[in-house]
Amino acid sequence: MDENKQKPKFSKRFDLLFFKRFLKLIKLMFPSWMSVQCLMCVFLLCLGLLEQFVIYNIGQIPSKYYLVFGNGDSDGFKDLTVKALLLIIAEAFIKSSSKYVSSMLYITWRGSVTTTVHQEYFTDILYYDINTQGRIDNPDQRITQDVDKLSSTFSQIFSPIILSPFIIGYYTYHCFKTTGYLGPVGVLVFFLVSTIINKLLMSPVVTLVFKRERREGDFRGGAIELSKTDKHLQKLLIVQRKQVLREYALNFAVSLFDYIGSILSYNSFMIMYLVHSFTTLIDLAVQVATMAGTAHRVGELLEELGYLKSERRTTYNFVETWLQDNDVQEMISFTDMNVLPDRNGQVSDAAESHDYTSGERVISVDNVKYGPPKSGQILCKNLTFHMQLGVNVLITGESGSGKSSLLRVLCGLWPTITGTVSHHIPLGTQGVFYLPQKPYFTDGSLRQQIIYPLNELDSHYSVLDEATSQVGINAEDKLYRLCQELGITVLSVGHRKSLRQYHEMELHLDGKGGWSFQPIRDLGDLDVKNR
Repeated sequence: MDENKQKPKFSKRFDLLFFKRFLKLIKLMFPSWMSVQCLMCVFLLCLGLLEQFVIYNIGQIPSKYYLVFGNGDSDGFKDLTVKALLLIIAEAFIKSSSKYVSSMLYITWRGSVTTTVHQEYFTDILYYDINTQGRIDNPDQRITQDVDKLSSTFSQIFSPIILSPFIIGYYTYHCFKTTGYLGPVGVLVFFLVSTIINKLLMSPVVTLVFKRERREGDFRGGAIELSKTDKHLQKLLIVQRKQVLREYALNFAVSLFDYIGSILSYNSFMIMYLVHSFTTLIDLAVQVATMAGTAHRVGELLEELGYLKSERRTTYNFVETWLQDNDVQEMISFTDMNVLPDRNGQVSDAAESHDYTSGERVISVDNVKYGPPKSGQILCKNLTFHMQLGVNVLITGESGSGKSSLLRVLCGLWPTITGTVSHHIPLGTQGVFYLPQKPYFTDGSLRQQIIYPLNELDSHYSVLDEATSQVGINAEDKLYRLCQELGITVLSVGHRKSLRQYHEMELHLDGKGGWSFQPIRDLGDLDVKNR
């Protein structure tokens, strides 16, 4: 079975599924061995190793001061003080540089992961599917807040996690040389016991981090009514209390093992720093739990997008090239139609000479049955017709008969129950433009607001859902005539009889599953012939 076809699993624990999801995210964070991210990580690790060298030398300073004071060596005191200051300055420089590189890594990782998610999110209008038919909560919050927290946390713990094994190995070797096997073995047993306990305490925290992020999204995106918003807030606070309680136990264990580690130091710098290296890993438990919870949420998002993409590709038949169809037997004759003249009362050459029977198809609808997704309601059945360039189509019917729903099906927003919808011209700026009833305002100039989501007015075919219902008859006339002048073919939904003069074909829905598709010959009442 195709991996993208599999439904995402909803595990929220620190388990094997987490590592699988995290490895996929790692591939996004490190696109290649010579990528900027990899080079920055190598530099960060070099800074970490240099810091260990400086820390080692700083750790030797106190014992040397004892010798200087014991011998009353004033010159030695001055030299040692200068050395100590230089080492401290070097340590401060290394720490600030490491923090800067970590911050840049965080920004770079957030950018690369978010860009990849955006590419999936805005492919085949999956953003619509995942928000209306998807099975995961708050996709927008996962893209913004969860990716941000994942990138930030991982940038903070990356260097310690990578360097700790090498540091532990180095100091274990020196401890063995100075204390024998008892010292390093005791520290190792201490670390293993603490790790097992922390692992048991981390999994519940990961789950609660996942749930808390979900409640954060629900609270942020909940209904504006006071009662509903307060309900979301109470659910969020309940999860937060549970998370704080779980983190209390985890923090208790971390602090306990930190102090036990200090007892094991035996006043030896080697043992002390070995214990410090182990406790550094233990102290990362809370951050790792946070990272795991957000990684699950981002991983689920990518899996759900992959699943919905495969579902969409099997549901819709998108034909990305222009097709010519000579099968005129299925086509309705357009020989006796009204052709809209321009402002000067002249019929354009393109409209007059266009061969509508063999013209370029825009969308083909074949034996389609449709209704609202997951509702079981049937709005229309056995619907079959073709839309062509140069032939304006008017969709009529009573309120609730399925007119706007049909537009959602034609534009790929809703799946069909049966039958196929084939697009011979792609949706988007170079093909079919969909204008919904409710306008959407984005950032940019007034012109960009008006033509959104297009960058330029270059569409061949426009789908208009009661686009002129809020303007007068004169404004409506100007808009439809302008569409003709620009060579834009329209599919309109509307109730006004005045719209009939701007269209050549009428698709009527009776609201009971029946329909008719026939030429508009006059401005009289519609003669409905149900099928």
